[in-house]
Amino acid sequence: MAKEPASLAAVVRKPQTSEPEQPKQRAPKQKTAPTKPAQEKDLGPDRRLSFACSARLYLDLQIHKAHTGMNHQDIIADALAEYLKKHAKERQG
Repeated sequence: MAKEPASLAAVVRKPQTSEPEQPKQRAPKQKTAPTKPAQEKDLGPDRRLSFACSARLYLDLQIHKAHTGMNHQDIIADALAEYLKKHAKERQG
C-alpha cells in the first residue's frame, strides 16, 4: 500500500477561495475638529513666584520681615509692582 501525500488544505483547514489573500489594512484615522485651548482653573490662593537669591539678600529680607511683619514674598511682590510702575511711566513719557 502506498501512502498518498497529505494535502496542505487539509492541514491548514482554511476554506479555499479563488481570490488571493490580501493583508488587512487599518482604516485611515479621521481628523477631529480643532478644540479650544484648555482654560486654566483658579483653584486656590494666588501662586507665588520662586526665585534664587544670595544668603545675604535672604537675611536682609528676614530682617525686614521682623520689622514690618510682612513675609519676604509680599515684600518682593510690592517691590516688583513699584519697579514696573516706575518703568512704565518712563516708557510712556
